[in-house]
Amino acid sequence: MQMASIDEAVSFIREFISREHQVEEAIWREPDHVRLSQRIEELNRDFHEPPMHSTLSRGPVDAAWLSANAEAQLGQLQPRVLFRVDGWEHPQLGDIHTADVSSTLKGDTFLFARYFIASRDPGLRLVALYHVCSECEGTGELNGRVCPECRGTGWNRRGGVEISDPGTHREERLFQEPTVE
Repeated sequence: MQMASIDEAVSFIREFISREHQVEEAIWREPDHVRLSQRIEELNRDFHEPPMHSTLSRGPVDAAWLSANAEAQLGQLQPRVLFRVDGWEHPQLGDIHTADVSSTLKGDTFLFARYFIASRDPGLRLVALYHVCSECEGTGELNGRVCPECRGTGWNRRGGVEISDPGTHREERLFQEPTVE
C-alpha cells in the first residue's frame, strides 16, 4: 500500500469535516428518515474503516416537530475546526496521520477530538477516534496522580482500533492553535 502524503491526509480530513457537517445539518433539515440514513451510510462508506463509524444518527421524527426545532439546532452547529495534522510511522499500522479537531458546537475552538487516518484499499480511511479526556481535560493527571479515566494519556477511545502510541513522529502541519482555558 502506498503511503499517503500529509497533503493527502489534510485534503481527506477537510473533505470529511465538510461532509460530516452536511450530514449533521441534514439531521435537522431532512424529514425523510430513509434518505437521512442513506446519507449517514454514505459518510461511513466513504470515510470510515469498519468497525469505525459515524456517531451521527436520528430516528424517525414528526415533520412538524423537526420544522419547529430545526433553526435553533442548526444555529448551534459549525464544521469542526482543524487544528493540526501529523504524520507518524506506526509499528503495526504503518504510515498513519492524526488530525486534531474541535467539536461541532458553534464557536468552539477547544481541542476536542483526534482522528487517526490510515491508508487502506481504496484510499484513506478513519480508523480510530479519540476524545480529550473529560476528567483530566487532556493533561493525563488528576489531583497530582495519573488520571484513572484515561490512564495518563489524556485521551479516551471513542471508536475504531486501539492506538496507545501513534509511533515515530515524521511531520506536522499546523493550522490554528486551539483555545486553552
